Amino acid sequence: MDLENMDQSLCVPVVCGEIQNNKANFALYNDTDIDFDSFYYDIGGYNDSIDFFPLDQYTCWVNTDTLNISYFVAKGKINNQDYTSDTLWMQENARAYTSGTFVLEIYKVESSNKLEFQFEDDYQGECKDL
Repeated sequence: MDLENMDQSLCVPVVCGEIQNNKANFALYNDTDIDFDSFYYDIGGYNDSIDFFPLDQYTCWVNTDTLNISYFVAKGKINNQDYTSDTLWMQENARAYTSGTFVLEIYKVESSNKLEFQFEDDYQGECKDL
């Protein structure tokens, strides 16, 4: 079998929660190379914490009436070491969504403890190609 020429798209699904048509649905994706012992995030005033946020995994779906993306901020911890983001202000791209499916991808800046984000505002599937 020629593995080099095969399409080997692997997916990691969102494993809990449901997408609701009349809500703003979002999940976070950990693409940092770190299994966080704890993780805190704030998306435009909606904030929560996660006890364990493993690498290459999604959080559960969160369903809310309004998702305000005026800013993003996050902090993860592993073995008493903090990984933090600066507050990312969306400025002219700030919006308030009342429906749709969204993913906030979390990245680690190479050779530092800083976190960065990529917001997917038109998420189309329940898995991410690795």
